[in-house]
Amino acid sequence: MALQSGSKNPLPGRILLITILLALLFLAGFALWGESLESALSVDNYVAILRRQGAWGWLAGVLLLISDLVLPIPATGVMCAFGIVYGFWLGWAGAAIGSMLAALLGYGLARLWGDKGASLLAKPEELREFRQLFQSWGDLTIILSRALPILPELMSLLAGLARMPFFRFFLVCALGTLPVSAIYCAWGSYMGAEAPLTAFLVAIVLPAILWALFKWTQSRSKD
Repeated sequence: MALQSGSKNPLPGRILLITILLALLFLAGFALWGESLESALSVDNYVAILRRQGAWGWLAGVLLLISDLVLPIPATGVMCAFGIVYGFWLGWAGAAIGSMLAALLGYGLARLWGDKGASLLAKPEELREFRQLFQSWGDLTIILSRALPILPELMSLLAGLARMPFFRFFLVCALGTLPVSAIYCAWGSYMGAEAPLTAFLVAIVLPAILWALFKWTQSRSKD
């Protein structure tokens, strides 16, 4: 049921519907191919792929992370493989670049779609409400989504639809991406295996702390 103008619901009806449909599309990909892909592309297999490409292994890893935008690729496994193959610092650089490029591609595609495309999803007043909502909560949602499956791709698309300024999107995306990729690359580099649940939890908490510090610094600079 479409939401009425002026509604206090978090998203206009058609935008919410498209978001749900996109999430279901990603979940369908996992249901159809995720198990076989995850089995075929375990951390060990990711490591084999990167090493098999020789000097271009880093590029193969970056492309795998970018393809996570449309395919059910377990990005954390790729990040761990980066750490195993290249060590922490170089692995972190490759994982962060790949993850950021995937986010920027999703954001850019939604921005290119423009207001004409957005008008197919919601009325002008609904879009204004959605963009005001994103102005308030988009930063934290993007940052926290970077450690989760499916949500990073959706949030990148929604940020573009909300016309979030590019520099702001880049900054908050980096605040979420850099610590998450660092945690998984460090685990791969030092432990040589896929990171456990504890690393996943830290990957959510640490970006949230960085966001809080960022907002605190902003408020102090305005005083």
